[in-house]
Amino acid sequence: MTSIPAPAPRSVFITVMAWISLAIGIMGAVGGLMQVVMLLAFSPADMLQSLFDQFSLPLNLSPSLEWTLTHLELLNFLSTLLSAAFAWVSYGLLKRFEWGRLGFIVFLAMSVVLIFGSVEMFLQMLDWLAKLFNDLELAERERQIRNLLYAAAGVLAAMHGWIIYKLCTHPIRAEFEHDGHRRH
Repeated sequence: MTSIPAPAPRSVFITVMAWISLAIGIMGAVGGLMQVVMLLAFSPADMLQSLFDQFSLPLNLSPSLEWTLTHLELLNFLSTLLSAAFAWVSYGLLKRFEWGRLGFIVFLAMSVVLIFGSVEMFLQMLDWLAKLFNDLELAERERQIRNLLYAAAGVLAAMHGWIIYKLCTHPIRAEFEHDGHRRH
């Protein structure tokens, strides 16, 4: 008789990361649904315009900030959808399905792009605020803030890269099912 080799042991690294990611995905999806209610009740663009009118300030937004404010509903929908998909992929990772591992790698790679994009959006907002309030100190500190944010983004990108690498190593890949069977 041929004996079937025992499946690879399940690593704590994958289990803990999957549970944490599953919780983050679920909270993101629930938070997104709550934001839908807020977006239906209030118009953020109108509220911002009203606030600026009250203080007689010009609302000269950068094109990307203006686009963001006018497309909050779409961005919220996409964020909620991605959070739900992330929860699903995290569940697949927890159950050691190969699609969960591959999907998690895709989410990590997408996150790196979003991290650097978010830094740029935040820096545009800082620049806008410095010009709006004619704040020279903020304008001077913007370079320091830029360097700090890009350094932090670099550290996060390196961490994501390390996790992607770890998910591609043989011992970790051996934990996942391929065509209904675990690798041995």
